[in-house]
Amino acid sequence: MKNINYKIALTLLSSILIMGCSSKEVSPYTTLEQIELPTKNYDSNRKKTTELSFATVNPLLTMNFNVSTDLHNSLIKRLKNDVNKLSCKIPTEIKKILISKGINVSDNYWNRNDMTFSQKRDTSILFYPVIQIYIDQNTIDILERINNQSPKKVKTTGKLQVRAKVELVALEPLSGEKIWIKSLPLKRKKFEADISYSGKLKASTNIFSVDKKAGDIAKEMDDLIIDIYNKVIEGVEKYVDYEEFILLNKDIAKIKKIKRY
Repeated sequence: MKNINYKIALTLLSSILIMGCSSKEVSPYTTLEQIELPTKNYDSNRKKTTELSFATVNPLLTMNFNVSTDLHNSLIKRLKNDVNKLSCKIPTEIKKILISKGINVSDNYWNRNDMTFSQKRDTSILFYPVIQIYIDQNTIDILERINNQSPKKVKTTGKLQVRAKVELVALEPLSGEKIWIKSLPLKRKKFEADISYSGKLKASTNIFSVDKKAGDIAKEMDDLIIDIYNKVIEGVEKYVDYEEFILLNKDIAKIKKIKRY
């Protein structure tokens, strides 16, 4: 009987030791929500005019991403997701606003070169936003020498500097002449984000997660994209004036006549 009790006690002790040694792996990533770009309906009391024929193109967006390789790899999937969503959503909202102002909108194109000659000839104005984002990393690597070995990086610290510029542009599609430009003020036109992490940043394959060490930076960039979207939509609502573009359309007719279009 004593022998049996000993075996039972030994079995229980072994189970406790095994459970104590096993631990749940902690994820190195933080989860991010999908960015929300609001949409709404626009009421109109103005009848459509045949004088103005607009076409829209996807935003002309450039991003100068001057950062270290590991920071680039940890953020790039998330940034591409944000930018793609921005580029897809903006033309749809712009079209709704222009139509509400009494302006005919023929179609949306990927860019001006996707339009045929006849499409350019029959379109008064090509309308789109120009978005420029500059991301620069200003950091230093802290090195440490252990046991006379070669110095190794133990920490990266500094700032991420971000600048953005947004304009609304209207041009005559055949000649490419810009006839109207409006700069839009951003809340986050320029800002800095702190960078401080040890080791290397991990690159997630999921657009909804980034390395925890870069989580705050990713959220800052999400906020910038949302700000850009809101300013573009507000800008089209505020600055695109029906009567002004009726007058500009007369100049467009002259441009087409001079160039024999």
